[in-house]
Amino acid sequence: MKITEKDGELFIDLGNKLNRRVKTLFFFGILSGIPIIYSGLSYSIEFIQIQMYWLAALFIAILIIGILVSYRYCIRILRSESLLITSDTFFLITTVFNRSFKKPYEIDKISELNYNGPAHKTDHPLKGQSFDYLGFDTQEKVIASVNDEGNLSFTYGDKQVYFGRAVYSWDAEEINNAITSFTKGKLKIHNLPDEENKYEYQ
Repeated sequence: MKITEKDGELFIDLGNKLNRRVKTLFFFGILSGIPIIYSGLSYSIEFIQIQMYWLAALFIAILIIGILVSYRYCIRILRSESLLITSDTFFLITTVFNRSFKKPYEIDKISELNYNGPAHKTDHPLKGQSFDYLGFDTQEKVIASVNDEGNLSFTYGDKQVYFGRAVYSWDAEEINNAITSFTKGKLKIHNLPDEENKYEYQ
């Protein structure tokens, strides 16, 4: 994470902190789309050649699905987040393939800026009481990480906005100090963990 302030703007680079196991799962997600793409492409060409256009259309649809599956997982692996804060606007910036997408939010309309902590999970019913011999509890943690929308959030109108995937509590404190100082208290992160628990991340 990198925080810089220049020319009346605060820039916070959150980077990409996806868990290695989650990245591995997403990589296999990309691979799962390859046979779908191959079959959709080859069969659609074949059916076009024999003028069975309705079957060709079906396999073109399968081809598109395969491309979307692989592309979605690829984006999740490569996506990085950053924040740009000016005197009146809070920008969430997503960068993929060196292309950045900015979403602006008016600071005066932001409320309930919170630290949510890591993705919460329920214990797997087959988890052992002393040691996770079968690995079920570990799998539950990975699934929680995959579905995690972000450790930070705020309310904007009637919408809940999540960001900051895998932001640890000590990073959240650093972000909070920078944001609070820059906005002169207009924005402040709530629900940060107590001092004695700040290094816990389960």
